[in-house]
Amino acid sequence: MTGDRYLIVVPHGGTTGSWRERLTTIGRQHCLALTEGRSFLLLAPESALLFGRPGHLDSAVLGPIYARGGRTALTDLPDDDAGAAPGARAASLIQRYWGDYVAIIGDERGPTILRAPFGDLSCYLHRSSDATMLASDVALLESVSVEPAIDWHAVALQLIAPDIRRRRTCLANIEELACGERITLGPSPEYETMWSPWQFLGHEQQCDDRSAATERLRKVLLDTVAAQTSDGMPNLVLLSGGIDSSAVAAALSAAGREAAALTMVTRDAAGDERAFARAVAGHCRFPLAEMVRDPAMVDLTRSEACDLPYPTETSFSQATRAAIRAHTGSSGHRILHGGGGDQIFCSMQSAAPLADLIRAKGFDRRIPALTLDLARLANATAGAVARQALARVISRRSAYRWPSNLECLTPMVCAQESEAVSHAWLSPPAGAGSGSAGHVALTLSALGIVQSPTRSTGAPWKAILLSQPVIETCLSIPPWLWFERGRNRAIARRAIEDLLPHGHVWRPGKGAMASFMIEIFDANRSRLRAMIGDGLLVREGLVDREVCLKVLDARGPIKGNAWARLLQFADVEAWAASW
Repeated sequence: MTGDRYLIVVPHGGTTGSWRERLTTIGRQHCLALTEGRSFLLLAPESALLFGRPGHLDSAVLGPIYARGGRTALTDLPDDDAGAAPGARAASLIQRYWGDYVAIIGDERGPTILRAPFGDLSCYLHRSSDATMLASDVALLESVSVEPAIDWHAVALQLIAPDIRRRRTCLANIEELACGERITLGPSPEYETMWSPWQFLGHEQQCDDRSAATERLRKVLLDTVAAQTSDGMPNLVLLSGGIDSSAVAAALSAAGREAAALTMVTRDAAGDERAFARAVAGHCRFPLAEMVRDPAMVDLTRSEACDLPYPTETSFSQATRAAIRAHTGSSGHRILHGGGGDQIFCSMQSAAPLADLIRAKGFDRRIPALTLDLARLANATAGAVARQALARVISRRSAYRWPSNLECLTPMVCAQESEAVSHAWLSPPAGAGSGSAGHVALTLSALGIVQSPTRSTGAPWKAILLSQPVIETCLSIPPWLWFERGRNRAIARRAIEDLLPHGHVWRPGKGAMASFMIEIFDANRSRLRAMIGDGLLVREGLVDREVCLKVLDARGPIKGNAWARLLQFADVEAWAASW
């Protein structure tokens, strides 16, 4: 989260007088200035971009906003579309700018609120009997007497499909305005989706040339990273040695930004990436700190999502955050990571890209090489990949089937599976390819990485690859171009290849941290037994107590993945206890 806090109050009936004194007091407590608009009141930093008619606040943009192709945040925003309908003004903002903003667009019928596509500034909404309130965080809603309560039905949906973000949060009566969505607050609120990944996947928008796609992605990646780090704040890169975090380091170095790097190491050799992290940090001339992950740094009873309206943060990340605090002390570093890179750079393992190529181009000369690349990636035969691709072409099936997790859940919760795995982005338009549908599904899963907590981190925490221009560029690249040399994410690898040590981007794999999570599980069996066996999820009928205890009481080597499921339940228990 960027730290640009705000609270918008839209009184029902348009009378703002009764709210002024109350919001003035709240503003003093949170160091926010009160501004009155035509039909709304706004608490926000004095640096917020305000624009409208002279002497009359019409609209505002909260949070950093950038012009397309620009490398610094804007300090002024001309209202060229004054007088246009709110929908047209919202569309203009999305087309001409990008960033972590929330925009207020004034209108006679009531204000329209727009959240930027993939913007790291949330917009939580609550309706009371006398006003609609929108805020950057739940704490500001609480300041105007909103009393959060857990919505257990929403929690059940979260347990089935944790990577799908919904308008309905896990706190009752608190909604979230989705990225790229606007709401018009008139007599009857109206939602409208202003941005969808499917806008960039038609054949007219796609760039079916490997060199051109590489140059396009390189430019937008370097521009957006430079823009987001142009404020002079010290940067700390979480450097795993993999492609995505290496891309962040490479882009920072190319922009001339100073940064330090931190790599986290497991005791098990499978999660020790120090050699790769050292190579990248040395090439970029960033000082590198190395920290060993220690289960003693993790307290399962403490939630890393204590300031969010959904349990999306993991307890094992406490070790990383403890290492960050030890390394940076009290200095105000911005924490940068490569989260979401797998998703937007099309890290899939499927025959779907081959099916898309056949459907779009017929018997294209690239089919044999792509078939071999996909087979090598999946450790399968070329014949098996070809058969699966042809089956997809014949069936013309394109919809992506979202994977649900029903493990250890009660029948009551399992019955909600279809609701949990539904999302507008998962309904492809006519003629869409299954590879494109898979890329959109990956992009959807990245939405949960955009928003980061602030109370538990104490510093801005940024998935810097997940900017609107980068995502749009990635979506405009056909699925079949993302595979080369038996690797996925090929265009991203090509885009940064010359900015990193020779051969680094084509390395075959990356270390895993599963061993660290197993260490946490083993060290906390008794605590997990109490948290889950006597916890809220069991009490509310969401989790099968006996199945969970059977996993916890099993002796001998840990098998399967049920241990990871129980750690997830512990994260939800800790989050629920924080409310």
